[in-house]
Amino acid sequence: MGGKLVVSAQSETPKLAIIIDDIGYHHRRGMWAATTTAPLTLAVLPFSPHAKSIVSKALNHNKEIMIHSPMTSIDGRRLDEGALEIDMPEEAFKQTLNASLQAIPEAVGLNNHMGSALTQELESMSWLMQVLKKNNMYFIDSRTTAQSIAYDVAQSEKIHSLKRDVFLDNIRTHAAITQQLEKALLIAQEKGFAVAIGHPYQETLTVIDTYINKSENTSVEWVTVSDLLKHSETINETYNQENTHSANYPELLDNGLISTKKEPAHSQRRL
Repeated sequence: MGGKLVVSAQSETPKLAIIIDDIGYHHRRGMWAATTTAPLTLAVLPFSPHAKSIVSKALNHNKEIMIHSPMTSIDGRRLDEGALEIDMPEEAFKQTLNASLQAIPEAVGLNNHMGSALTQELESMSWLMQVLKKNNMYFIDSRTTAQSIAYDVAQSEKIHSLKRDVFLDNIRTHAAITQQLEKALLIAQEKGFAVAIGHPYQETLTVIDTYINKSENTSVEWVTVSDLLKHSETINETYNQENTHSANYPELLDNGLISTKKEPAHSQRRL
């Protein structure tokens, strides 16, 4: 079945979750993200120098915390401490991942930092989901490559999971970030929810602050990832119940709004 998914008028208000990646190395920017009025979800590099102080401040400002797990990239760039590497045996992989979870025990989910190589590996992604399932954590596929299978593996393992719809700040200007945020809002309105990922840049946080302060003028509610997961799964269940065919919901979206085909270079992050 083709075409776009249309959310009925009886559905809940569409929701948008914004994840701010790379938290932990830049103290001032991290603190800004932690204290902004927007209900952001902060993806924290587990062994970064300012991780603990930023997490503490963020929790006091009703932010959600997730692990930003470094993973092997296609271009072989240097990995942060706690990285999951493509040549790791299962025991070392899981020990490394568990150490990251222990470093930030406040985290309720995980997404990938870089990982364009590792997120294509079925065995590695299966190990990842096993650990997350054991710890009752969700997974967000950052989709740093269109060839990622991480979201599909998470779904098959029945992990609460979503995949990134929009990168906000590949181009680091107010105009470009505004355009990407408006794209994320449009996707949320069309399919009922969306996930956007940005970074603790001054430009990104300024645009977010501007929009959250005029959010009453939009028809989209800003939420944390946990809240978005509950909302998206409700839409998923409702959609499947209202259709007699047994097609998979993500596949239906792929026929319309969200494509599994290779993304244009400007919308991808090959990391």
